Amino acid sequence: MTSLKLTGNVERRHALSLQIKINQIVPPEWCSKCDVCCRFPEKDSFLAPYFTHDEITAASVPDFASKKGGCKITLVPCKEGFICPEFNPVSAHCEIYDVRPLDCIIYPFAIMWSAEGKEIVLGVDMKCPYVVEFINSDSLKGVVPEMRNTIDSSPVLDIISENPGFVGPYQDDVTHAVVLTNLTQALASTGRRFRRQN
Repeated sequence: MTSLKLTGNVERRHALSLQIKINQIVPPEWCSKCDVCCRFPEKDSFLAPYFTHDEITAASVPDFASKKGGCKITLVPCKEGFICPEFNPVSAHCEIYDVRPLDCIIYPFAIMWSAEGKEIVLGVDMKCPYVVEFINSDSLKGVVPEMRNTIDSSPVLDIISENPGFVGPYQDDVTHAVVLTNLTQALASTGRRFRRQN
């Protein structure tokens, strides 16, 4: 377990993140047998976890010490692909699990722009074996509105609005679940839009 000494704004933000009630939808027994999560086929994967500045500070991630804002973590080579540097491939555990970022907490959900780049949507990563198995189940379908409501209201809405890099580009292998109306409006009001690269 990571011990933390938090002060000022970091303590406030961390306290807020602890108040965010997001239940992990994938049972631990699935995670322990999975070889997908925290592993990535390419170094610049859009699903690499995004850390806000306060999450960087709370987790004491060394590579991020000089970062002033939030950013995606730099993936490191492992076997034929890449992994999050905070992931231990031998134990299959996250070294900062207790203070992992919001981006990891909401997985297998992902926040991304729509294909047209006009709306922000909540998607479900179809590479997650649990999602593949239960994509049509009532239990998984029931979690979608709950997750939408959590992300599309304070304090999560405020955190993401302050960290627009949290929102990834459209991905074909992430199934669009629902539009995040409030988040779309919040980022649109700041003039932010994702422009697809050709």
